[in-house]
Amino acid sequence: MIPSPSHPPAHDGPRKKIRATNKPAKKSVWWKLPKFFYPGRFEDILRDSKTAAGENELFDGFRLVWQQTITPILQLGHTFSIGHTDENTSPYQFTTDLILRDKNPLMQAGNRYVSKGQMTSQFGGEWKFSPIFGAIAMRFFLQNGRTAENKHEYQWVVEMDRRGMDSSFQFKAVKGGMFTISFLQSISKSIAVGIEQTFVHSQAVNMWSYGAMWQRRHNNSSFEAHVTPALSRYSFAYVQKPSDRLSLVTDLVISPNEKKQTVQTVASVGASFTFSQSQFKTSFNTNQQLTVLLLEDLAMTVPVVANFCFNVDLKKGTVKTGIGLNFHL
Repeated sequence: MIPSPSHPPAHDGPRKKIRATNKPAKKSVWWKLPKFFYPGRFEDILRDSKTAAGENELFDGFRLVWQQTITPILQLGHTFSIGHTDENTSPYQFTTDLILRDKNPLMQAGNRYVSKGQMTSQFGGEWKFSPIFGAIAMRFFLQNGRTAENKHEYQWVVEMDRRGMDSSFQFKAVKGGMFTISFLQSISKSIAVGIEQTFVHSQAVNMWSYGAMWQRRHNNSSFEAHVTPALSRYSFAYVQKPSDRLSLVTDLVISPNEKKQTVQTVASVGASFTFSQSQFKTSFNTNQQLTVLLLEDLAMTVPVVANFCFNVDLKKGTVKTGIGLNFHL
């Protein structure tokens, strides 16, 4: 007989009994909002684009850095610079750092001597604790220095960072009445928005900055924007990582000038390639400036990293080169 809905097929064995469960249904609590991704800190917006393009690692002339670890908590450093064009770069610097890394609070002290007659002593610490509403880190920094004119200057900085599951909050106070408050919150699985306020009491300056980021995980890319209307600066960046060794960067900076009724626009493209023992970074902008940075690990008995920098200004017709060696013992 052909089975039909009225005549179901016969079963060879006994049917399994379905046990009824009396588990209550999950109740949705309205105050438990969905948790998205952690966006990082507000001051880190656009940092990935600058790091990938190597903007913060350029120098010219010859530089030799010698770092030596005396004990697990004491480090010494010597820096020699020759043929540089930066006025803020000293021919020789000597630094000592004392760091207690395995303690809470973390303590750090150091001295910095510059051949121009400047000497700076600094002391700082960091205390981390995790209350119910997120991880909090408190930092303080004290600095006392002597200038080339034999004048004493001191500086202090106090910071507080709060890291949540999908947000971050920072507060920073600097000597002279400068206060900065920032907040960054993710509003979806790929979008985060933030705001920052900077107030300088001595100059009666109150600036607001706005930021946003959009992360696309399927192609490992991100779009970030940072706007400061008081400084007439609008920055945008797009970073894409096709692989773990390759990063592509596109930047756009717009600076309108109301007095001159002009708008200055600078666009740049950059790339970063990471190999087994080296890293190559390059960028080119609309001001006809080409920068190339090469970091090479020589893999000798002593850890040595060689730096090669090239900065070409096609508009002015100038070329600056930099060669550096970093020894770490």
